[in-house]
Amino acid sequence: MKRTIHALLLCTVIGLCGSVAAANELLKFDIAENGTRFSADDTPLDADGLPAYGNEFITEGYIYPHGTLGASNGVNADGTPEFPELVLGRWTCRGWHVGEGAKTTEGPWVVTNQIFDLANKAGNRTIVTEGFELPAVNVPIKRAITGGTGKYSGANGEQVQVMLGFPNTSFGVNLRVELKLKDHN
Repeated sequence: MKRTIHALLLCTVIGLCGSVAAANELLKFDIAENGTRFSADDTPLDADGLPAYGNEFITEGYIYPHGTLGASNGVNADGTPEFPELVLGRWTCRGWHVGEGAKTTEGPWVVTNQIFDLANKAGNRTIVTEGFELPAVNVPIKRAITGGTGKYSGANGEQVQVMLGFPNTSFGVNLRVELKLKDHN
């Protein structure tokens, strides 16, 4: 049963099942941020030189099948994927630090825009989400699905995100996400 569900998920993600998206589709992924791709603005910084409230950043990572990652794996120290044969796409995240900046330990840590790029050519099949992220491990937070491209054009719904751990081998975060898509296309 688990193998069948995984096969259906992969079929849906890589588009082998057809071009029409199912109504009320549920996609589940693990994300391993590539910490070597994290780039924060020079200001504002706190007294220790860490990003403070309002500091903006951009980062990238790898999209893996749900259940692939633990708290600290998924990316090698040089930024390459630990499991290249399992990579389903690229995750890009940009946003701003809120709360106490990089030192936030509870409540919203950052507010972000995330792009789940699920095609071989950038932009052909994406899902876009917006919302807060939390620094706490295993605490879910809901985010809005605000759009997409290709099969996911007009996507809307809700993302539930949980941090699995920080730091991974590349000094990035590991996340588990569920994208609950409502009728689209």
